[in-house]
Amino acid sequence: MDRQRRALLLTTLGSPALAATRPTAAEPTAPAIGSPAPALQERTIPDLARVLCVPEWYDGDGLYNRWQGLLVWRGSTGQVRLRRKCLKQAAQPLPDHTPARSYGLLIGGRRVAEARFAAGQTDLPVSFPLAGLPPGWLTIDVDGTQDGESFIHWAGYHHVPGAPPPQTMPVIQGSHALGWSRAPIHRWAMMPARYTPTLHPLRPQRFEPVSRFVCGRLVVPTDMGQDIVTPNLSREGIWNTHGKQAYFFSDVMAGGPPPVPHVDGPRGKATAGMIVDIHIATPTRPGDPERDVEAYLMTAHAWRKLMRDGSIQTLAGWIHDDAPSHWKDGANGRTLRLAGDWSAVPPERRGYHDPWGSAWLQVETDEAAAPIPSEGDLKPHRLPPIGLVADSGHGRILAHRFHPRMHGPQAVVSEWMTGLHDPFGLVVWNDRVIVSERTAHRIIEIDPATRRISRVIVERDPKRPGNATMSSWRRAMDPDGATLAERQAQPCLAPEMLRLWGDWLYYGSYAAQAIHRVHLKTGEVQFIQRVEMDRQSWFVNFDIARDDSFAPAGTIFYCSWAQQSCAAHYGVLPDGSKWTKHAGQAPWNDPQTYSAAVAVGEGRMYYAGSAMGLTRYEAGPPIDTGRYKRGRELFQQEGGWLRFGAGGFNPWGLELPWGVDPDLDYYFGCHDIRRLGDARKV
Repeated sequence: MDRQRRALLLTTLGSPALAATRPTAAEPTAPAIGSPAPALQERTIPDLARVLCVPEWYDGDGLYNRWQGLLVWRGSTGQVRLRRKCLKQAAQPLPDHTPARSYGLLIGGRRVAEARFAAGQTDLPVSFPLAGLPPGWLTIDVDGTQDGESFIHWAGYHHVPGAPPPQTMPVIQGSHALGWSRAPIHRWAMMPARYTPTLHPLRPQRFEPVSRFVCGRLVVPTDMGQDIVTPNLSREGIWNTHGKQAYFFSDVMAGGPPPVPHVDGPRGKATAGMIVDIHIATPTRPGDPERDVEAYLMTAHAWRKLMRDGSIQTLAGWIHDDAPSHWKDGANGRTLRLAGDWSAVPPERRGYHDPWGSAWLQVETDEAAAPIPSEGDLKPHRLPPIGLVADSGHGRILAHRFHPRMHGPQAVVSEWMTGLHDPFGLVVWNDRVIVSERTAHRIIEIDPATRRISRVIVERDPKRPGNATMSSWRRAMDPDGATLAERQAQPCLAPEMLRLWGDWLYYGSYAAQAIHRVHLKTGEVQFIQRVEMDRQSWFVNFDIARDDSFAPAGTIFYCSWAQQSCAAHYGVLPDGSKWTKHAGQAPWNDPQTYSAAVAVGEGRMYYAGSAMGLTRYEAGPPIDTGRYKRGRELFQQEGGWLRFGAGGFNPWGLELPWGVDPDLDYYFGCHDIRRLGDARKV
């Protein structure tokens, strides 16, 4: 970047502090909504092999932390644990970083204690008196570094009962962002202590069939790795940005409260992460109750619906009211609650545990009824809508019963069927419920009237080689020693996600690395295609183009937690060749995340990965890939995501740096982000 452009950008973003600058206490006041963002500060890290930090910033044996912890001091004595770490990506031997050495511990700019490391010691707790230190956020620093050592900036919270809460809070670059940055510069800023996102509703539109170019649109904000600093409120009432990245497959299958934000509301405020199943809504008439629904989203923690303006409403499951809770607070999260009436479910089994497939069992509009003015002129349902979710971790199917005439009352949740063997995929065909039982290696049909198994549609042949068992730690079906060809020759091996196309039922299998289909009337089984995987793959989730509105009919898009071999990059045609949505054009904003869920049809495709957010692909003019990437690089190089949120979706309601660079403006525009004065106009 040329000097003149960088100087102009830093004037807008805030000049960085010099490496020797030692920030002190938090700023006393926060900028109002619509104001420019506070200054960005930074410190050069000359040698990533010689780093001092605190475990709240880095605590692990791997190269990066993908979370940040909250350090709170109470009473008369505080403690900081200092750590000597190597974060360098290098093959050569690393220099000795553990000599006997003493440092001065600075809290809020005041030297409060001496830290004495013995030779070979890498971890040192240091206590200090809290008397005389002001309440609120206080910076942590050390003096006495030498031989290229650097201390990673951090801050702790001095909790004093009755003290007014601070108006600002630190947002600090994590180890992942530092390790992957081109320059070893650590950045931070003091931001408003609040969650007041700028709203950017989408304009409802008609989707035209895709002919050549496909445009990617961030329906829900996403930017892999940058969601770690989303503002949240701890159970003590402390505003902070020490979050956890939506990244770990273990968080998808663990059950319990979500470790990532689940906030309802308009686009810009609403968040969505760990999406495992997507269904496109298909309203048919003006008064259809699905008129304003874009898609249904099953996350690892909630069943939700995406509206056409980009807003999100939770149907049932865990939700954060107005702002996220701190991830380490778990079920005690200050803003956390379980949406829906779960009183019919035993307390220890309330909430989802590794859910996957979802479908409507009963949802029919009463066409003879008049529209209801209080419900937005929507017609009522003929009977109470009932939605089903396969909750694999608890071996059950959950039913969600909704009011037929009102959209406000919460769902009544009940255990529709229990005792199933790891139910994964779920569809409804001819008023029958079809479920894949992964660990039983079969697909069953259930009569809704009796809630009993009416038939086994397809199952593993015990006379043939090929089997798989559940791994204990990642809930994936590990295959036995049979060859891949033998496992794929099995009619049904550890079936996972299900999809219908007419009377054909398609099912995926991680253990077989394949997608098969069975005809629901004749029982004929066919091998359809192999699923390409990598070492990160754990399951098979997919969807089929049932018409030519997005891709040629029969094209299959799949996800398996792989990064490259997945729906984000291509689909597979019936002849086995790959179909790319870019038609020769380089991808401009394909999310580099672990692939999780996909839905295709009605002229569009939705894709969700491990990161927060949801991308929609649709017909549109070609994007200037070069301009987009330059704008994104400019945004990232200057730490814009620290002060303006992932992709420019600002969680503090501050003005973005419009007009600094045309490519930066273009980057914001590609995300359907508008200036503050226009942000709430649809």
